[in-house]
Amino acid sequence: MKILHLLAQKPGFTGSGVYLQSIVRLADAEGHQQAVLCGIPAGEKVVFDAGYQPQLYPVWFESGDLPFPVVGMSNVMPYKSTRYDKLTPRQLIKWETAFNQQITKAVEEFQPDIILSHHLWLLSALARQIAPDTPLYLINHGTALRQAKFCPRLAAQILPHLQKAELVFALNKTQKAKLIDEFQLDPEKIIITGNGYNETVFYPEKRQSNKVKKLVYASKISYAKGTKELLATLQYCYLADDRFELTICGSGAGSELYKLKEIAEKCSYPLEFTGNITQQELADIFRSSNIFILPSYYEGLPLVLIEALACGLQVIVNDLPGVKEWLGKDICESGMIDFVTLPDLDTTYIPMMYDIPDYIERLALSIKKCLKARKKPVSLEEEIKKYSWSAVFDRIKQYW
Repeated sequence: MKILHLLAQKPGFTGSGVYLQSIVRLADAEGHQQAVLCGIPAGEKVVFDAGYQPQLYPVWFESGDLPFPVVGMSNVMPYKSTRYDKLTPRQLIKWETAFNQQITKAVEEFQPDIILSHHLWLLSALARQIAPDTPLYLINHGTALRQAKFCPRLAAQILPHLQKAELVFALNKTQKAKLIDEFQLDPEKIIITGNGYNETVFYPEKRQSNKVKKLVYASKISYAKGTKELLATLQYCYLADDRFELTICGSGAGSELYKLKEIAEKCSYPLEFTGNITQQELADIFRSSNIFILPSYYEGLPLVLIEALACGLQVIVNDLPGVKEWLGKDICESGMIDFVTLPDLDTTYIPMMYDIPDYIERLALSIKKCLKARKKPVSLEEEIKKYSWSAVFDRIKQYW
């Protein structure tokens, strides 16, 4: 089978980029021919897992007709980016023209049997219009639902084309319900596949006890991920004589990253920023740590959560919609994961300022409980295996 993968941003740097890389790797192992169309900064090289290099159809940003940075599905990306709601009409036309040309070229040259497109957004809509006779399968990562609130006029233009896709792969029941309600998708066309992790990279190993507890955060560094409240909460915990050190894995961009690093410089506890790191480097940090914390206010399904659990970490995470359903009763009640009640959020999932103090108290209580825990970690190795990329790929490919 010939598969054309579509992603309007950089592969490998976000949840959708890791998803794409993983499906490419597994499809290659089964002998499928593949091509990838993606948006990347001029001059950057895209490297795929396991040394496999599919045919590439790049749309180059920061040069020529697209002099602005890659346009990201999140308003804060882990690299320099442009927001959809900040595009000028002229920039949007140039964006559409560039992707139109590359989709047309890829379809004519590669002649795919199917198109697998990430995000229920503009690129997927263009693909449906340009290749109406090629089966189109869409992968929803959740961010399109949020983008639709920032760009309602653009969403109204996109939705009629998305509704014509053969199938949509959603991460959980909560997402499926929102896609039916907000995007008016046919329920019969939405398949729940979940998210996955690379079991060859993320696995537990016997760990030595750390005299000082090691905490780790891994995600984009931004306000939407709760990084600011995490730094404040840990400062409160540290001053209360709970000793620990924090590693922040990932990157951000712009004024938010600058301001968050300014806050971090004033923190009393030991703290390290790793910047962008590989999956293997992240797994090594996980295996040398004790507690993983993800205080994000909005996610599709946080892949990094299952990666941390796969490495044997105690996990603290906000009680995000769909996560408990995704993980299931055995994992949620294992004692290895603590859920923190979210603060009140506005319609774009930004926390309401009046509820931040109480939220920090709730997060602090969870952190303190985990810091003081003395029990031996529960092994979830068998339960975690069903969340591997291999399992996700098996669920997807049966519909091709």
